[in-house]
Amino acid sequence: MKTKNVFFKMLATIVSVLVFNVCYGNTVTDSISKVVTIKIPRNVQKVTRAEITAFSKENFQKPSIDTRLQNIYKIGNVLIGFEDFKRDSPIDLDELKDRILEGERIILAGTNDKVSILNYNGIRFLIHKRHIDNDFLYQFVSEQRDNAGMRGSIQFKKTDMLKAIKILDRLLKSVAFK
Repeated sequence: MKTKNVFFKMLATIVSVLVFNVCYGNTVTDSISKVVTIKIPRNVQKVTRAEITAFSKENFQKPSIDTRLQNIYKIGNVLIGFEDFKRDSPIDLDELKDRILEGERIILAGTNDKVSILNYNGIRFLIHKRHIDNDFLYQFVSEQRDNAGMRGSIQFKKTDMLKAIKILDRLLKSVAFK
């Protein structure tokens, strides 16, 4: 009888751990960055440049995600990519925001593009939100520490907007400089 109880307790413990991991443990720390630690969702598919190009042509009117980004993932119909960057002179995010807004005022009058600087986990990110019809592209760049930072973009359709915003929000909240 004791053996049966021990078995059921062990089984209950295993099931509890599995349920917890399925419900709450849905991220993994990605160690591919030399500059930051970052958590990416487990249900992602790392994609090649050829796969990105084919998927973009099939799903977006104007392929926009930079295929040169080192790490690009597909989550359903959402593409997200990021990479480290190094730069000898620091990027001033406020100045960059002003330059983007001035360029858009002159060149892209009447667009719905938005540029903002947000703080995630003590790190400032400039986020440039762009869209053409139902295709959206959000580009982001972090502040620098020791002349290095992180940049990337996320591309999605209007129907996937809530999912994409949630993915980006979780991703940026997980970033920490090493």
